[in-house]
Amino acid sequence: RPAGPVRVGAIVFAENEWSREIHSGLVLGRDRAREELGVEVEMEVEHHQFDLAREIALIDRFLAGGVDALVISPCDLQASVPKLREAHERGVAVVCVGTSINLRDAARYAAAIYESDQFELGYRTGYYLAQWLADRGLDGDTLDLGIVQCERFEQCYQRGRGFRAALRNTGVRWREVSNVEGLVLEQAERRAEAMLRAHPEILVVFTEHDESTRGAVEAVRRLGLAGKVFVFGTDFAASIAQMLECDDDVLQAATGQQARRMGADGVLDAVRRVLGRDVGPLHKVLASPLYTREPWHAEALRAWTREEERT
Repeated sequence: RPAGPVRVGAIVFAENEWSREIHSGLVLGRDRAREELGVEVEMEVEHHQFDLAREIALIDRFLAGGVDALVISPCDLQASVPKLREAHERGVAVVCVGTSINLRDAARYAAAIYESDQFELGYRTGYYLAQWLADRGLDGDTLDLGIVQCERFEQCYQRGRGFRAALRNTGVRWREVSNVEGLVLEQAERRAEAMLRAHPEILVVFTEHDESTRGAVEAVRRLGLAGKVFVFGTDFAASIAQMLECDDDVLQAATGQQARRMGADGVLDAVRRVLGRDVGPLHKVLASPLYTREPWHAEALRAWTREEERT
């Protein structure tokens, strides 16, 4: 056990809503460590901006500064391994949140992993879309579908797989009219708008993360297609909640991740490992809640908003 406070270096994705959710959780975890474990935590949070070279430089800086633990959303399943192996070999507790290195190496070098089932994220959205089509008497038609994706990342690829599997398993007939990449908000908005201009037959847009969801919704609004084109997304944040509560009827559903819990529990496990305490199983897969504009989901949305305001 360190003589003074436990020093934690945290590295999350970027300055976006998802990372802010993780960051809120990290702060909660720091406070809970004081209350539940009787330990003060000194924590610095940085962003790797999806850049492996920056991630490596940040880890080097934290190791040089003598951190006791790293809480990190790794850039890559394989390429992030060597630096995290080095941290582990230098006695630093490593906890992955949101994303992870591959499970074989994580079993060697990580104390804990907190993430969602990425396939399930897409599957739940696709399953709800099938119900939505049936409720509107559209399940007998071929669905013209546009996709805004981020599939250069394995997590997004799995979400797309899950979404398509749900459509197949529920008997939806669909035609994938267009598929564009939208990694950040501006790009997602621009490409979604171009896609909808080029393919006016599109009825539904599926989006694979929060920024592509926001971009697609804004594109539908700007083109005056509310009530004609509907968005079904993955990931959840304050702006997504607002879009579901908006009466323009564009965003229909989004399957979310428990980002705050990942951050909070990740810090707690990192501190426990530093103290030599048990952290339970390595791989913690958290449930993926579905949020829709249906009345029966209104309380879930309110509960999420209350927690957002509290943190």
